Formats: sequence, C-alpha cells, structure tokens
Amino acid sequence: ANNRRANKRQGEQPRVQTKATHQFTAHTVSTVNHTHAHQRRAPTYSEGIMTTLGQYGELYEREKIHQQQTFLGVRFGQDPSDALVMQEIVFDVAPDLIIEMGTNSGGSSLYYAFLLEAVNPSGKIVTVDLEPVEKWSRRWRERRSALDSPYWKKRVTQLVGYSTSANVVKQVTALAEPVRARGGSVLIILDGCHDYSCVNQELALYAQLVTVGSYC
Repeated sequence: ANNRRANKRQGEQPRVQTKATHQFTAHTVSTVNHTHAHQRRAPTYSEGIMTTLGQYGELYEREKIHQQQTFLGVRFGQDPSDALVMQEIVFDVAPDLIIEMGTNSGGSSLYYAFLLEAVNPSGKIVTVDLEPVEKWSRRWRERRSALDSPYWKKRVTQLVGYSTSANVVKQVTALAEPVRARGGSVLIILDGCHDYSCVNQELALYAQLVTVGSYC
C-alpha cells in the first residue's frame, strides 16, 4: 500500500523519529511517522567490512571524487551510495514537492527531477543556495549547465539566499503550503550547510512543512 495514504489519518500529528537506511555507509534519515509494508532493517556488517567502507569514504573525500562526477553531463556531488538510497526514498514517498537545501551546480536537483519523471510526473522541486547555478557552473568550468536541461526547466525552481533567512523561509513556505493544503507530500533534503548549528536551525524552521509519511 502507498505509505502516504496509509499514514494520512484524520487529525494525526507528525512524530519525528530516526530510522536507519540499509545503505552501505553509516547513514540515518529522519522520518515523520513513517511506516511501510516492506520496511527493511539495516544489515550488520563485520568489522573488516566496516573498515573497508570507512577507507572508501576517506578515499572518496581525499581524492575529491564528488567534484569529478556528473549526472546527465552536470557535476553531481553526491556519494553514489547516498544517491541510490535517495532514489529509494523518492520512490517510496513519490513527493509532490522536494525542498532541497544546497544546489551548487544543480546536479542533484537534476537527478531528483529525473526521478520524479518516473515516480510522480507532476512533482516539483525548489532548491536553495547562497549562489546561483550559473556562478557554480563557471567556477567548475562546466561544459553543460543544469539550467539547459528539460528536466530542470519542467520541474525546478531555484531560490538564492541563506536557507535560514526569513525571506527564504517565507518563499519556501509559500511554495509548500498549497501542496500540503491539497493533501500532497513534501520531502525535504538538507545538504547545504554541514555544521550542527546550521542544520539544527534548518530542522527547526522547516520540519513543520514535512508531511506525514515523508522525510526530512
């Protein structure tokens, strides 16, 4: 059964909890009262495997592989295993709106737009960053811009500014509330600032926009 329909009981209030995914790296996501008929548990790996995975993570960062990857020709900074798990989340939730903090070159937004084409053709994305995609593309000397993709043009709205600023929060809320009002689902991805205080503030500001059965 679709988890959104299964969890939207009248008057039900979201309850934030943490659920481990089954990806290979140590990774958790927050879910709002999320249940699923085929919910999977994270497997237990041997110490040797965990050591190898840790070494992979160190190599991935040290060699700056995230700066070399592309998706549909656009720089794509997500670890491939993280991207695979995000694909599973997008498939499970089939969000009507994805709110993404951290646009950079736009490769991840383009990836989510591509996924939405398959799982929810009417879904949209709003992505927030301090700098516009054009500036990031020039910095990375990219040959192709996310802005030129039909997937981007069809689905993505770009906002420029601090994710925690009153103006950006107001704009994001204005885009999310109509989706919530008609019973749609909202998925939030926080991948812009990477320090505790900033992410904690983002959670405080945006958690109320997450719909029951979705994630932040």
